[in-house]
Amino acid sequence: MNTLVVPATPRPTVRPPFRVLAALIFLADSVAILGMTYVAWKNGVQTLRVQDVVMLPGMAWLARLAFYAAVRGTVMNPAYWPFASPRVAGCYWLIVIGLSTVGR
Repeated sequence: MNTLVVPATPRPTVRPPFRVLAALIFLADSVAILGMTYVAWKNGVQTLRVQDVVMLPGMAWLARLAFYAAVRGTVMNPAYWPFASPRVAGCYWLIVIGLSTVGR
């Protein structure tokens, strides 16, 4: 009876200065998300632009990535959450870039 051992590659660790930076990014992202929610609740949903709503999944991704880096010191797994796959995440970022140039 042979046992097959599959070597697991460890996730890269985040050094302390970058953990502090990640904590600051997480705080700024959380303030932006909460501020957008507060403005929509206080002034009505009509005050939000399409770009603001489309950026929410990207902001959630950035907040989770920064939280994992700051608290756990590693890169999150899977790195493309809240998207279904890396391809969906790539399509999302292309849409966001396209929408950011439309309003100018």
